[in-house]
Amino acid sequence: MAYSSEEFNTHNSLVETAAIQVSRGIRFLLCPEEGLPKISDAEIVKLYDVWGDYARAMDISLKMTWHSVANRPMIPLAPDEDHYKPCRRMAAVIMERNVRGELSATPYLKGAVEAIRVNIDSCAFHPLTCACHYRTGWTFDNEKLVNGLRWDLEQSLATQVTGTSAKEHNVMKCACGACHAIREMNGLSEMYEKSLDKMNSYGGDSDFVKKLFETVQGVKYDSKCPHGDPFYACMSCSH
Repeated sequence: MAYSSEEFNTHNSLVETAAIQVSRGIRFLLCPEEGLPKISDAEIVKLYDVWGDYARAMDISLKMTWHSVANRPMIPLAPDEDHYKPCRRMAAVIMERNVRGELSATPYLKGAVEAIRVNIDSCAFHPLTCACHYRTGWTFDNEKLVNGLRWDLEQSLATQVTGTSAKEHNVMKCACGACHAIREMNGLSEMYEKSLDKMNSYGGDSDFVKKLFETVQGVKYDSKCPHGDPFYACMSCSH
């Protein structure tokens, strides 16, 4: 060990104290039902930066990478507006995980996910940099939870963009995958808006879905599968 226990304890105490301050500062976002007083976004950023400075100093001084601050930047807070409230709540959960660990953040994650689901049709169109779409860094049941949310967001997006019915579940999956591929490749929400305009320039939403299905699956949209069903409606053949 290249450092003494006294050095470790000194640095660790500063990091932990700063982490607790972040956690207290964002609790009004983590637990909106408690009606706690708000602090400004600027204050939250300041608290997070203080934690980051202490964590970085600890890693440098003790020649360690326990905190990996570079891999845990503060996720941007969405505007303080009604349709972004679930996103701000999720951002707070991610901050809690970053500064105090996944175990500490787990009790808050389910509530944040459910809040986003209530706001699903709005969140589906938020940029991928928004906390409602953020899913990296979780493990086990938490990972399953955020991946399930991702699917719900994609399904909502595809339904709103293409008008795809629930019966055409697999076609919807192709459409939403294409939507998100465009968004991730462009990296900018305004470019995504342009992509939606382009999609609507086809001969109707249904035509776009049919052409997309035929391109991805390599068969005609309304052809019959070996089971005698329309290809798009057969889970085994079109999945």
